[in-house]
Amino acid sequence: MNQATKGLFARLRGLFRRGDRENMRLITDIRASMHAFSQKASAMNGSYEQEKRTIAALEEAAGKLEPSSAITAAKMEQDILMRITEASSACDSVIVGRDGAEFRKRLSALELLVRQRGKLVEEA
Repeated sequence: MNQATKGLFARLRGLFRRGDRENMRLITDIRASMHAFSQKASAMNGSYEQEKRTIAALEEAAGKLEPSSAITAAKMEQDILMRITEASSACDSVIVGRDGAEFRKRLSALELLVRQRGKLVEEA
């Protein structure tokens, strides 16, 4: 193999490694955000026990997400991060005593998206 060919393969390997790191970064961010959300949700009163279990299940599901190079996966992961932020903000409202309807709506949207993303790799 000549030097030019070796250089080309080295550059391609570098691109793939960067892609793997970027794919894993989103998964890592999701896991960290879900953990923080779960910690915050523990402050909700006892009438939200089912929601707390849902959040714990989502945190577990986030831990099982596998990196994917699919553009669809990256978009879904970005959406998951946004949904975590929305649900976490709604959780703040519940903690201070406001109605939980918005929180439940946000949590349901997050749950659906995490399930869809989990199935994306299973089907691939």
